[in-house]
Amino acid sequence: MDNITVLEIAVDIIDSDCQLNHGLKDLEKHKAIDSLVIPLKKKDSEEEDCISIPVCESCRDGLFDPCWILLFCLDCLSSQWVSKELSKLDYTKKEGSQIVAEYDMILLRGCPKCSTKLQGIYYL
Repeated sequence: MDNITVLEIAVDIIDSDCQLNHGLKDLEKHKAIDSLVIPLKKKDSEEEDCISIPVCESCRDGLFDPCWILLFCLDCLSSQWVSKELSKLDYTKKEGSQIVAEYDMILLRGCPKCSTKLQGIYYL
């Protein structure tokens, strides 16, 4: 990512609200203080693109909280926070009995909101 892109992302959050889901009961607008930048690279190309998502302080903190994982759909840009403790799924990568990585975010190609078929899962 070049310096111009970084500057454009910084300017974009000045008057932005957080674009992540805060739950059904939280309809309040949350002021964005940072951007979540997701680099994207097409399989057959050297060209790299990125998605920039304005995030508020609580969402930024949630990305670093080991209790939560963010599911984000690349097709419709919807998001959902999942409690790792309450989830039926295990969000760790294991080699044998040893935990090698613990995921903080999962990118989806298609989700229940925009598709009837899951087309891919990418772990971050």
